Amino acid sequence: DHCLTGGKMENIHYERTLDLWKKMKEEKMDGLFVNMTRDVYYVTGFHQDGAFLLVTKDDVIAFLPKMFVDHFKGICNWAKIIVYENILNDVNNKAKELKLKNVYFDSTTLTYDKAKILVGYGFKDKGNIFRDFRMVKKGEELSSLKKACEIAAKAFKIFKPRIKTGMKEIEVAR
Repeated sequence: DHCLTGGKMENIHYERTLDLWKKMKEEKMDGLFVNMTRDVYYVTGFHQDGAFLLVTKDDVIAFLPKMFVDHFKGICNWAKIIVYENILNDVNNKAKELKLKNVYFDSTTLTYDKAKILVGYGFKDKGNIFRDFRMVKKGEELSSLKKACEIAAKAFKIFKPRIKTGMKEIEVAR
């Protein structure tokens, strides 16, 4: 049982996490270190610099500064939380504690020095793993995109008659 199946997290982040777990199983990944704010949001719904994840085959562990803990719990009550001091060292220690053998990370989102540290810990580069996930839209995402397009189309109909060739953007905005 995954950590999400105990609660009723029927939302897009639940679906994304299930998709990620499926991909991890297919590719024999024991863990995935998630360091980009956009990717943390993609999995949990929490959007704040300084938040990191270690996704295992059946868990999501958030590494957070202490000041984010309550906010994170209000958004994502199904992930485990660890308050970190040194993110790379703390993630490595947790991976060792959980006896994770094949832990991956996305080198395209890290500095060379940080990627080198992770490789030194035995983590493996997986490249841009979230890019492919982001390309597929479903459920809430499709509804939101449709609504955004409808709003943009209405706004364009209002502004189109006012726009003249040669106008600057600032003039249209006034």
